[in-house]
Amino acid sequence: VALLLVTVSLHTSANRWRELQLQLEDREDAHHAELATMQLKFKTKCGGVDKAMAALEKERDLGRVKLREKTQELTAKKQEVAQLQRAAKEAASRRAGVEQELTDAQETNREKEAAVASAGDELEEMKQTSFDALRSCRERTGVLKRGLQGSSAVMAE
Repeated sequence: VALLLVTVSLHTSANRWRELQLQLEDREDAHHAELATMQLKFKTKCGGVDKAMAALEKERDLGRVKLREKTQELTAKKQEVAQLQRAAKEAASRRAGVEQELTDAQETNREKEAAVASAGDELEEMKQTSFDALRSCRERTGVLKRGLQGSSAVMAE
């Protein structure tokens, strides 16, 4: 009888062991499927973040190029103004015979200074726009990083 009880107990334990193994395998399969789904979602989100980062970097680079161009234009305008101012001083020293030329040079000088002032205003606007875009890019980068970290935290769970 004791041998029979031991045999029945071993048989019951073996059946229970097989059931637990099957349950474990089912859970493992479910976890693998869930992990694959989470990895796919993560890759999708990472791809979106990468695209957004690339777009922001491209926007930043474009802003930098425009800023450089405007700075070069402003420098050229300043050089032109400096040359015109020197010409105006020379014309003033030769005033006796060159009154008409002096008047023309001063009028041209005023036009160039107005153009420089206008370009300076545009440059300041471009600088502010660039700074705002950079700040916005940094904020968006922070949001995207936090989103990515949140996704990583979800993946870790």
